[in-house]
Amino acid sequence: MKKKQIAFFHYSWGVQIHTTNIINFLAERTDTEVYLYYYDSTTPYTNFEKDIHSNVKLIELKAIKWIDYIYRAFRKTTSIKITLFEIIWPSIVLQSFFLSLKTNFTHIIAVERYGLSFANLFRKINTQKLIYYSLEIYIEPEHPFNNDHYSYKCVRKKEIELVKTVDLLIIQSVIRLNAFNKFNNYTVPNYFILPVCVDSNSDKAIDKSYFLHELVSLPTTQKVILFFGELAGGRAVVEILNQSHKLPKEFKLVFHGKQKNNLKAKLEFPQDVIWSQKVLPNDYLDKLVSSAYIGLAFYNKGDLNDKFTAYSSEKIARYCVSGIPFIAFENEDYLDLKSKYDCCVLIKDIDNLIDAIKEIDNNYSYFRKNALAASKVFDFNTYKNKLLDSILTL
Repeated sequence: MKKKQIAFFHYSWGVQIHTTNIINFLAERTDTEVYLYYYDSTTPYTNFEKDIHSNVKLIELKAIKWIDYIYRAFRKTTSIKITLFEIIWPSIVLQSFFLSLKTNFTHIIAVERYGLSFANLFRKINTQKLIYYSLEIYIEPEHPFNNDHYSYKCVRKKEIELVKTVDLLIIQSVIRLNAFNKFNNYTVPNYFILPVCVDSNSDKAIDKSYFLHELVSLPTTQKVILFFGELAGGRAVVEILNQSHKLPKEFKLVFHGKQKNNLKAKLEFPQDVIWSQKVLPNDYLDKLVSSAYIGLAFYNKGDLNDKFTAYSSEKIARYCVSGIPFIAFENEDYLDLKSKYDCCVLIKDIDNLIDAIKEIDNNYSYFRKNALAASKVFDFNTYKNKLLDSILTL
């Protein structure tokens, strides 16, 4: 039987675990050939190439990468309204043409908006099934990526146009699907719900670790309240720091992640709050997260994409597979997860943070058990066979 040839077109960010799960699963099969096209794999967290299955054919689109670098430098020195999308478009068209002469893909999986635009050009030259893997819901002007409004609106316009042509949409929850449909003014007829999954096995709990204690020289008796992820605006970092002096002595607040826009220099970090930014490979992240006692997961309450992150956040997935109860802002997405597993405490305001920590601490075994039960939601094994059917039967 002829193999299915599947191409992934990635966008300008590191290839992360939620995407490598799909890529590697398809690459392990004997009836598929998998290609990954990318033009910028840099990420502050990990080097993706070592996490990709050896069967995957990696193609770096270097011309687009260098144009991207030049564009970013150009935008820092001028106010002229020209977008990266407009600049790289001729290069994309040219590369799409030459790639089409060499390949005969049966399926294209486009990751995010830039991936969708690239994939659509390629598809115009050949006829393939088009799958759109949406990871962000872009709603102007709230989405933080839209700070360069002109640039992102140009690409956003293209997304609205192309959504109507996809054969399958992969998205993380029904709530996100409804928001996606509303703000693209189109009801996608064929979709697959796939929460952001980590490399886990929900039948086997991740053992408690003291990796983070060793990393930042903490006694193992300290109960770590972990903020895991990028230090950026819209993550309630300032508000959390303002609450840190109220923590009982047995707790220690630890931030682990890279900073964005030199945020830490603009903040006053109390001496008793620890910030770790050591870059760790994926296989160490479970050890890091399982060192925590309670996790924090606060997103921008004013942005729908950030609000609806109960099933689209890697940190939520990692907390649950490690059996770590967490605290988040209350909204319908998190209320849905809590109603099914009660693995977290939801608050309306950061002023309630200390009370939420005490609530979990007073009934810790209950919340930990429920977090472990919720891990199956974020286990790729739960979905992979049905996802395969949805893709290959298009």
